[in-house]
Amino acid sequence: MSVVAVAVDGTVTVNPQPKLLYDTVADPVYGVVLDFHDGRKAAFFEAIGNPIQVPLSLDQTENTCDPDLKLVKCKLGISLAAYSGWVKWIAHPDPAKVGAVLHAKFTTKHDGGMPTIEEVDLKDETIPVLTGYYAHFFPKYDKMNFLLDNIRCDNFDWTKKMVKTGTQVHVDEITSENMDMTEETGLNENQTDAGVYDVTFNQKDAHTLEFFHMGSTYPIHFFLPPYLSNSVLNMTYTSVNGNICQVAFQTSSDMAAAAVNDPNFRKMDMSTYGPIKESSAIFSLLNNVIYKIPQLKTSDGNYQAEVN
Repeated sequence: MSVVAVAVDGTVTVNPQPKLLYDTVADPVYGVVLDFHDGRKAAFFEAIGNPIQVPLSLDQTENTCDPDLKLVKCKLGISLAAYSGWVKWIAHPDPAKVGAVLHAKFTTKHDGGMPTIEEVDLKDETIPVLTGYYAHFFPKYDKMNFLLDNIRCDNFDWTKKMVKTGTQVHVDEITSENMDMTEETGLNENQTDAGVYDVTFNQKDAHTLEFFHMGSTYPIHFFLPPYLSNSVLNMTYTSVNGNICQVAFQTSSDMAAAAVNDPNFRKMDMSTYGPIKESSAIFSLLNNVIYKIPQLKTSDGNYQAEVN
């Protein structure tokens, strides 16, 4: 099927209708299946490494509603696990292909020039994307003894003006700022690059706040290096008196970087290997990390995607 376009001068151009390379089908065994309608089917698979909790330094630098209060030094404890994802054939006319990672080839044609060709395997291995907070939402991950993400300080006097319900402490948003060049001025300035809204902590004890609830985040893996790597972390809250307050921290993730680069951290626990069966934050992230999957959806006259 083609699309016919007629210009004002009467010129007729025939453009091929983009072809669907696959359909996404729900499946009780594999969760989501990519059906290529030619006997080939593929599915998402995952494996997870053993979780560790890494400390990030949080040195308080500002408290707008309590400027005379002594600034504190804290630790942000983030539970991380390395995570690997693959798109593999589960059905193929060539039996030797079943279980193999999909290999994609993308060809883009340019007027008057050589085509651009890019090839990629649809996988992403040992990325530290799974945190303790998110793990507790999914039974498969929750069994892996993730510690809850937390903030530890000598004292929490700086939270006394925050809204509290029992042992719960409420914060409007937590954002990170990094020095980056602005397009408007061409100068390096602090810019917000990630954050999470509607945060509730549970005060476990006199020295520990555990993340109890988080609303929307951007990006979804906000609590991972590099988003907290030597950045400014701003905690904004509405005080019990209705004032908008901010507490700022300077972060350092040197210890976290060393931990996630340790080869032992990146070893997968293959007892966790299997298809991704739940529509979870992890699935959404994997779909974005393997960024070529949306491009597999269509081919037209100037762009073609092949997969084998």
